[in-house]
Order: sequence, then structure tokens, then C-alpha cells
Amino acid sequence: MGKPGGGRNDVDPRFISLFSVFNMTFPAEESLYQIYNSILAGHVQPFEKDIQDLVPAITKMTMEFYR
Repeated sequence: MGKPGGGRNDVDPRFISLFSVFNMTFPAEESLYQIYNSILAGHVQPFEKDIQDLVPAITKMTMEFYR
């Protein structure tokens, strides 16, 4: 929001006080790996051990594909 003029109107400070701005940096690659690996490991708990052992490789391949 710019200053009034050129077609812009003054904005009431009480209205502006209702908004917030948050800045979040994107997580590091190691953090993303840990997050996605944990989620996938939880989903494959009911499966056999052979499939559970593939989780780290699947997570790594998916992150490389995304990159």
C-alpha cells in the first residue's frame, strides 16, 4: 500500500492492524529429507520389512526428481 495520491486512498490504521506479515525461510534439504522420510516411514508401517527398507531410497529419489 502506497501513500495516498494517484488514485490511492488513505487506509485506516485500525484496518491495517488486522493484518500480519510472516516470513519463513524454506527448510534446508536435510530437514526436508527428514520430514518426508518420517512421513513415508509412517505410511509403510503395515507393509513388509522389504518395503520399509526402501523408504530412504524412495525419499532420496523423490527429492532429486523435485530438484
